[in-house]
Amino acid sequence: QMIREAEEYVWRITDRYIITVIPSWNDALERGVEARLLEPENIVIPPEFNRGPVIREAVLNQQFLNRLVNDVPVFMSLSEKHVAGICFPANDGRIDYRGFVSEDPTVLKWAKDLYENLWSKSRPKPLT
Repeated sequence: QMIREAEEYVWRITDRYIITVIPSWNDALERGVEARLLEPENIVIPPEFNRGPVIREAVLNQQFLNRLVNDVPVFMSLSEKHVAGICFPANDGRIDYRGFVSEDPTVLKWAKDLYENLWSKSRPKPLT
């Protein structure tokens, strides 16, 4: 829902590909929404994953920016309106996807600041 309602941007950091979100990404990109994706260098890409022409074009036009980090310390998905998910690692180090959501401006600012900090430490993902 957050991606469908975004007007300016959708930023996401994740340790796994969720194929079911691709139609929402496509719709957002076609509306002109800026997209950023942070992922770990060692992410496993499912064999059935197909980026598709909309995302491929957005990557080439730099509307969809994809960067790499050494590890993912948190799962987060946010737009200018919502924090659709913040999930932290469990004791075993894996992301516990039972996180929280918020529309509170203070939480949104905190999430945006954290994302920008992680983004500043990331590196571009090579085009494939």
